[in-house]
Amino acid sequence: MIVSLDKAITFYEAAAGAQADVAEESTPQAGTDEETLGTGAKGITALLSKITSDFDNMVSETEEADKADEADFQKSKNALLENIADKNMETKMDTQDLKSTNDDIAKTLKELQTQMGFMKNNLKVVADLKPVCLDAGGMNFNDRKNKRDEEIAALNKALTSLKTQ
Repeated sequence: MIVSLDKAITFYEAAAGAQADVAEESTPQAGTDEETLGTGAKGITALLSKITSDFDNMVSETEEADKADEADFQKSKNALLENIADKNMETKMDTQDLKSTNDDIAKTLKELQTQMGFMKNNLKVVADLKPVCLDAGGMNFNDRKNKRDEEIAALNKALTSLKTQ
């Protein structure tokens, strides 16, 4: 708390006056004492002047330090607020990225399950066709080839007979 300059001067002048009164009572009254008392009053005035100038210097230094501290505080506050805003934006972007990634994963898993269902159905169809296509009736490759050739010959004969009619 800064005390006003007028109050400080009044306080020190009152203290100086009290000291002068004490000095007058304690010193014997002689012709040279008046000169000493004048010198003492000048000393007190000089002391008060020094105290006043020190007080003024302290007030101005304190005000300058307060201004510098306030500027530093504002700079730090602005930097922190900017940092907080950056972190909030980064968190928001990360949250959006996470949601997007989770949605992509869910979509991909659903598509994978659909494809797996198609694959299972196709494998079942292939498994059902395998006995029909391979070794049907216990025939080997040569027997199947002969039977196929006979069938082709029969179909060609039927085709020629249809063309002649």
